[in-house]
Amino acid sequence: MATSNERLKSWGDFIRAVHEGKRGNYGPAQEMVERVRGRFGDAAAAAQRREIWRLIQAGEPK
Repeated sequence: MATSNERLKSWGDFIRAVHEGKRGNYGPAQEMVERVRGRFGDAAAAAQRREIWRLIQAGEPK
């Protein structure tokens, strides 16, 4: 079970990856997905990738 500090750091990393992705820098998002893949497996990494990508695209013109 993650501590509250670990959860806050993970959330901060997630939001940072989304903001960087909106600027066109996808490196932090890719690193996060690979970290999730290493810890939880391919299915969790795919879900993480979809969620990050959904938020990166949010608010952009269609």
